[in-house]
Amino acid sequence: MSDKHLFSSSCMAAGLFPTNIVRPTTSRHHLEGFNRRLNQHKSRLFCEDGSANLDLWEYNDNFGEFRNARISSALELKTRLEGDELFTREDPRSRFIFIHAPNSRERLLVSYEMLTRALTYHQVMSNVLDFIFPFGHQHYAEDF
Repeated sequence: MSDKHLFSSSCMAAGLFPTNIVRPTTSRHHLEGFNRRLNQHKSRLFCEDGSANLDLWEYNDNFGEFRNARISSALELKTRLEGDELFTREDPRSRFIFIHAPNSRERLLVSYEMLTRALTYHQVMSNVLDFIFPFGHQHYAEDF
């Protein structure tokens, strides 16, 4: 199977992050554990789709500078990352994704669908979730 096909399949299964990563460096057992924890805690970690504030900062050679965009829904993010169809939009030279929360005990201002799509599209290692889990709606601070 070609890399392009593997990547396309991974993007179509974004909700399975991180078990859908094309070439994981972590064991299957750990990937499934991360996926289970992410699904178990998604109601306290993420806001509703459509009320998110995900900031992108992208450098495109055509403009010669960084441009920012604020994304509020999974569909808007999918179009921004992939174009109308996968591989129809050229990626910028550099892209920074900023995930916000009012504070560490509140939900992140990103939906579950947006986070898993962004992490899948960029094939981010599963260990980044260790930085996500301490956030979320909670009365007392917890460390995972």
